[in-house]
Amino acid sequence: MKKYAVIGGGPAGAVAAETLRKLDEESEMTVVTDERYPFYRREHIAGLISGDETEEGLFEKGKDFYERIDARLVTGRVIGVFTGKNQLALSDGSRIGYDSLLIASGAKPVLLHSQGAELEGVSTLYTLDVVKKVSNLVTQANKVLVVGGGTVAMKLVPMLRRIGLNVWLIEKADRLWPAMFDKKASEIVENRLKHEGVEVLLNEEVIELKGGYGKIESVSLKSQRTLPCDLLLLTMGIQPNIDFLNGSGIEVDLGVVVDRHLRTNIANIYAAGDVAQVPDPLYEAPVLHPTWAYAEEQGEIAAYNMAGLEREYQGAVPLFSLSLYGIGIVTAGITQPQANFQELSRFSPYEGLYRKFVLRGNRLVGAILIGKGLDRKLLKPRVKKVLLNMADVGTTKADLLKEDFDFGLLVKQAENSLTPSSV
Repeated sequence: MKKYAVIGGGPAGAVAAETLRKLDEESEMTVVTDERYPFYRREHIAGLISGDETEEGLFEKGKDFYERIDARLVTGRVIGVFTGKNQLALSDGSRIGYDSLLIASGAKPVLLHSQGAELEGVSTLYTLDVVKKVSNLVTQANKVLVVGGGTVAMKLVPMLRRIGLNVWLIEKADRLWPAMFDKKASEIVENRLKHEGVEVLLNEEVIELKGGYGKIESVSLKSQRTLPCDLLLLTMGIQPNIDFLNGSGIEVDLGVVVDRHLRTNIANIYAAGDVAQVPDPLYEAPVLHPTWAYAEEQGEIAAYNMAGLEREYQGAVPLFSLSLYGIGIVTAGITQPQANFQELSRFSPYEGLYRKFVLRGNRLVGAILIGKGLDRKLLKPRVKKVLLNMADVGTTKADLLKEDFDFGLLVKQAENSLTPSSV
């Protein structure tokens, strides 16, 4: 009987376990997680603060999920992988054997290391228990500082304003969401946030946190400005959990390096989700792509390969979408072009409209789409497919900047270019 082990109970680990059970009803399966909960929708937990989500609603697969798929759930922390013995070492001294292993250990939030960072009211928003605590603190708060201007902040800030809190958004870069926005995209979002009463501070950093009776009361900034606050919420990004792999022989870089089968350099070990550096056709290198949808997709494909049913991962490109105060936003691919890239753009800050396309030759490699009424649900999968195939837009280049441009045409074009012509 084959033994599967999965490190991590997030989207990649949960989907992998579910898929493995469908493919192999007889195997032994162990899922190790350092949280005391079964699978839940981590990407939605901030909604507990505003009441948009309930705790029960986060467990979309049910709290008995692992029981139903006949998987042993172990609450513990993996501190080592002994690849020669096919064993996991846990912090409590126990060992777990495996024939095939999936590393879906996810990531950890980037923390502040400033003086006073240990004060009550200074928090990330990465686990259910932490967010439950923040939800209680919010009821006694008035002034909130959000540090980091990325995707989590874009979703969090409107929630905080909606429940009546005064909000400051602090970003150390010269623009919001620096990984995916340029200055023009940032300007549209900044203007909208300011219109809704949010103070946006760019090129700014928290230097020191001050408090009384163990609670946060104010922060000192790089500009020497002091801001009072009742809560300081950290949304500065994440780092893959790979420390426990030291000495394992598994190849790591920024994360765990995998091939198109999501296999590591060790034949019976795979990786998926936020921890995995997967092939990126645009950058032509293994890249981290920490999104929920990619994690689920990778978890399923890794499971097939673990079960001996070969499947290749098509690869991933940076892809994010959100809605902010009625403005739809889709960002994808390479949005900060380098030399020898062509850029097409249309910018109207008054209308809250921005369309930017990055081309390598006639191949589309990046896009920023911002506008009222933007159909994100329709656009996101189409833009993803076009970028993965680096579609040739030579014949439609002049039409890309039109708001009603049909990306479906590029999808068909990309699909046709992959279909062998009949002789």
